[in-house]
Amino acid sequence: MSHTEIVTYTHVSAPKFLQLLSYDTIKSEADNVYNTVFSLLSRKDNPNEHRAMSALQGLTYSITQMPLSSSSLPDILDGWSGLENLKRRQCSTGLGIRKLQASIMLINYTAWYWLDIFIADQCRKILAGTFPSGGNWLADLVSDIETLYTSTSTEQLVLRATDYDIDLPDTSHVLNQSRIRISEDKN
Repeated sequence: MSHTEIVTYTHVSAPKFLQLLSYDTIKSEADNVYNTVFSLLSRKDNPNEHRAMSALQGLTYSITQMPLSSSSLPDILDGWSGLENLKRRQCSTGLGIRKLQASIMLINYTAWYWLDIFIADQCRKILAGTFPSGGNWLADLVSDIETLYTSTSTEQLVLRATDYDIDLPDTSHVLNQSRIRISEDKN
């Protein structure tokens, strides 16, 4: 049986795309993947990485095309050297990735802590009257929102960042008063 024949079984129906596969199409696709991978990996972003990828390409060619040739031996040696370079690069890349992940988590934590814990706590202090005097953007914002929800005449509040001295131009949000009014607790 030659490599180009398609083997099918009468009791199993293969999907159409599998029926179209042959040794030649698979070999052609494998060669395309091989060439693409080496093209991408051989970019000259990092000289050591480039040398390692060149060594890998030479090594792969030698052991697949002429494995018993004496000219393959230097390629094997270059492959080992390239391997060491890649191991060092992998360690630094791994550290770099961990550093990026830690930075992402720290930024996310800090922003959510500020918004969900710190700002919420400051809003409670403002509403309880225990916030230090001296207006700031947050006190003004909380006061405006409180007025919206405790007033019987205000139906809507347009919040513009620039109205609170926040440098975010063209940033606004509309709050509509809900049907439930918040009354001041006299107790």
